[in-house]
Amino acid sequence: MDDVIGTLGTYGQRSLQLVVRLVDLHLETAQRELAREQQRIVAAAIVLSIGATLLMTGFVLLQAFIVLFLYSRQQYWLTTAIGLLSFDFLIGILFLILGTRQLRGPYMIETIAQLTKTTSMLLEEE
Repeated sequence: MDDVIGTLGTYGQRSLQLVVRLVDLHLETAQRELAREQQRIVAAAIVLSIGATLLMTGFVLLQAFIVLFLYSRQQYWLTTAIGLLSFDFLIGILFLILGTRQLRGPYMIETIAQLTKTTSMLLEEE
C-alpha cells in the first residue's frame, strides 16, 4: 500500500512540475511578445506623431494660401471657410479610419498559438 501511495505521489509531483514548466514557457513567450508589441506600438506612435505634425503644418499653410487666394479673387470669407471646413472634416475622417485599421489585428500570435496547442494536447483523448 505504501508503494502505491509513493508511486502516486511521484506521479503527482511530476505532473505538477510539468504544469509549472508549461505555465513558465507560456509566460516567457508572452513576455517576449509583449516587449515586441510595446516597441512596435511606441515606434508607430512616434512616427505617426511626426507625420501628423508635419501634415497639420502643411494643411494650415495650404489653407492660409487658399483663403488669401480666394479673398483676392473677391470670394466671400464664409464660403471659403465652409469649403475648407468640409475638406478638413473629410481628411480627418480618412485619417481616423486609417488609424483604427492600423491598430486592429492579432496581438501576441505566438502566445495564443502555444496556448491553443497545449490545450488541445491536454484535452486530446487517446
